[in-house]
Amino acid sequence: MELRRGSELGMAALTHAWNLGYTGYFLPIHFTEEEFSHWVKAGSFDLSRSLILMDGDQPAGFSFLGVRGTRGWVGGFGITPDYRGMGLARQLFSDHVRLMADEGLQSVQLEVLVENWAQKVYAGAGFQVTRRLSILQGRLPSPAEQVELRTAEPEQMLLYSGLLHGEHPPIWQREPQSMRVSMPESTQALCTGPDLAPTGYLLYQAGEDRVRILDGAGGEAEMRQLVQGLAHRCPGLPVSVVNEPEGSPLHRVLTSLGCSEPRAQWEMRWSR
Repeated sequence: MELRRGSELGMAALTHAWNLGYTGYFLPIHFTEEEFSHWVKAGSFDLSRSLILMDGDQPAGFSFLGVRGTRGWVGGFGITPDYRGMGLARQLFSDHVRLMADEGLQSVQLEVLVENWAQKVYAGAGFQVTRRLSILQGRLPSPAEQVELRTAEPEQMLLYSGLLHGEHPPIWQREPQSMRVSMPESTQALCTGPDLAPTGYLLYQAGEDRVRILDGAGGEAEMRQLVQGLAHRCPGLPVSVVNEPEGSPLHRVLTSLGCSEPRAQWEMRWSR
């Protein structure tokens, strides 16, 4: 077995390793090379600080790391089916955490499904649960009264992300650096407050048969207005949001409207 840096391999080989590592996972995760390249860019992956475990020419496992300043994010971790049950996950992750520390990272975060045994691997390497992240699904109501809201440019709203998320900071994939890469072209935005000082915003993608909330920031009163405004535009449609921090204003509003949680993840963090 040999540990190699991700930067030593081409994108096709990295995509192949990723798809093998997620074979048999709780949720289907399979990337084309183009999709994986997009994931790498959106997650700010540093391939020179990502590790691939190789058995000759065969990938046995991987641990991909995104880096922003002195913060890191484990954006993918897996062991190939033929190599599972051999203790390689603990060894690979421990080796990667030592690399993170040696190269000056002050904190590293990740998300793991609550039913995934890998959380024990992460905990054994010093990661601790910081909060629960909900996948919420439900249906938008048919509101009784019209709510006047402004539409906005999604990219403009991201300038206020840090301020408006307050004590419920966005997960790594919803930080502006990620959103500017990952937001679909069809993303729309609603906001409350004046033009140059919005008090809340909602980024969403609306199709004919469903609505995906991509991000929401602001207080609970603003979130309630924004969701009600969204309901006026898309009454009765199924709505979903992924990895919404439990207890956030958006989480409280959606659960009060009857949205349920089919799945959840733990956010975990290691810090010096």
